[in-house]
Amino acid sequence: MKVVVVGGGISGLAAAFFYRRAAGSSARILVLDNHDDFGGHAKRNEFTLDGRLVIGYGGSESIDSPNTHYSEVAKGLLRDLGVEIARFETAFERTLYSSLGLSRGIFFAREAFGRDVLVAGEPPTAGADEVARQLANAKPLSEFVAAFPISAASKAQLLALYDGARDPLAEVTALSSLDVRAEVAPDLLRIARPGTPVEVKILSVPPRVFLDKVAYVVPSRPNAQSEARAAIVATIANADGGLQPGTPATITIHTRP
Repeated sequence: MKVVVVGGGISGLAAAFFYRRAAGSSARILVLDNHDDFGGHAKRNEFTLDGRLVIGYGGSESIDSPNTHYSEVAKGLLRDLGVEIARFETAFERTLYSSLGLSRGIFFAREAFGRDVLVAGEPPTAGADEVARQLANAKPLSEFVAAFPISAASKAQLLALYDGARDPLAEVTALSSLDVRAEVAPDLLRIARPGTPVEVKILSVPPRVFLDKVAYVVPSRPNAQSEARAAIVATIANADGGLQPGTPATITIHTRP
């Protein structure tokens, strides 16, 4: 039995591994990849320094939280391959960067912000504990944002977005108009252009219907499933302020005869 696997990253190699285990050792599997080695992003670099081989990672530093995030199948694969997760702790110094006073940061380029600014001390993601904050040499969010090369009003708005006790969209009221956006297949852009008549149905209680036109088109781009999608946007009147951002809606394109 023969099979071809396109891609020599962890997914392709795992597919080949499981196929061989199911089909038997006599199965013939061809793995195709456009890189010089297998592993995909999990690539390693080798250097010779003073006659000594030094190995370092060239992509992924480590696998992410296998003890808690991996399924039993994935954990079984690691065991079958002889990957000993516990050895990671003997080869990785978690406190190295923090002991050197290093941290994550954000770089603001002069082309967009008027001057080059590097702001260090980026806080960890939401839910991180105090140990993670210390290892990251993180600053409090307000202190971190205070160094951004943006206006005071923009800083206040940015901090408000991270206020867990506040829903910014819930505070948006009395908008005179709303943009309604719908994703469409790129080939529909032949008929859905700015000015094309559309029917916008707001799925409120009761539903509301507006006859309008396409205001503008958002160019196609790949989505999370690598499918190219475009979007059309219609701007509808909201004179009574009864419509709120985030309300589900549909757009029907009216093609001319």
